[in-house]
Amino acid sequence: MSKKKLIVFSVVPLTKKIYQSWYIGDLLKLFRKDFEFWDISKLHNHNNKDPNKVKGPYVKKFKNIKELKKNIKKNENVKKIILSIVNLNFDTYKILNNFNNKNTYLILILWGFMPQDYLKLLKKISLKMTFDLSIKRIFEKIFLKTGIVSSKIFNLVFVAGKKSIERAKKLSDNLFETHLIDYDNYLEFKKNKKKNYCVFLDQAYTCHSDDLQLDKKKIHMDYYKSLDIFFSKIEKKFKLKVKIALHPKNYLPQKYFFGRSTYLGSTAKLVRESKFVFAHTSLSISYAILNLKPLIFLNSKIFNDYSDNGEDVRIAKILSNYLGCEFLNIDKFKPKNSLKLKVNKTLYNKYKYNYIVSKNKEGISSRDIFINKIKKIKLL
Repeated sequence: MSKKKLIVFSVVPLTKKIYQSWYIGDLLKLFRKDFEFWDISKLHNHNNKDPNKVKGPYVKKFKNIKELKKNIKKNENVKKIILSIVNLNFDTYKILNNFNNKNTYLILILWGFMPQDYLKLLKKISLKMTFDLSIKRIFEKIFLKTGIVSSKIFNLVFVAGKKSIERAKKLSDNLFETHLIDYDNYLEFKKNKKKNYCVFLDQAYTCHSDDLQLDKKKIHMDYYKSLDIFFSKIEKKFKLKVKIALHPKNYLPQKYFFGRSTYLGSTAKLVRESKFVFAHTSLSISYAILNLKPLIFLNSKIFNDYSDNGEDVRIAKILSNYLGCEFLNIDKFKPKNSLKLKVNKTLYNKYKYNYIVSKNKEGISSRDIFINKIKKIKLL
């Protein structure tokens, strides 16, 4: 067996969330000194304000593409397993092509898709073109959303749910089924009992470091104040508390949550024990779907104004239709109004197997599926 090095390739710095979601601890144990995390965030001027960054001797940061290419060519005789956790766009796809040689084994984990109407998305973008949204950025968005890729540069693609398979076939001839990482967290808390509160899945709507529209100078307080007014009505009507499942990239102070409890890294447990769930377009809706919790997708004028050309609100509406859930305009909500709190199990299961779980591996954690496969690749 020849010696192999494993490299996790990322456009964002290593954080606690990434450490957990991409099995970094397991990979470190498996490869020890032959493990590296390559951070190319500086090449993309990535505005990551996450305070929970992880440091270690295995983390390598690159200042420019020349330095990156030099390291790719370094020790060419050593076989390298490259795990890409980058979003595919024109720039990253071009960079990943540099790993396409006989001594590298390039892997992608393809998960996190949601139902979307791509034709309407392209029309929306074309109608909303502005001088500050360049042609390049428009085509990058189309690339990211539709997966228009013809070259199969990956040796292996892990796929989560049936809908990821179609895109994965454009990237590799070798597909391996797994689940969305959220499924592991669901398994951990699936026996917890329901308590008297509901949950809002925060999305760092005004401060997310990946948001292309941060230059709009969004006013944090306007957004969170609109939520506070709505949540106060909900708390009064249902005689319960609204708890906030905080997005890992939300760096705002507590004053924006008006005394409500916020929880970081506890979304699976919070949703499992809740009565119902409020959301925009967060991937964390998977916890509500897996636990058959009522979902209410939120809409308002300020959400639409802060959205990327209204895209987030449009996607929230698509999700509500797909799942048979309520799409609620909080500007018009009054305490006397009712909420749609009945779950359509058929539609929830359709989403589950299309976007979260690979049916023939249900009950097995995505961690076990992934690590066992990597162990076999290491032995090749």
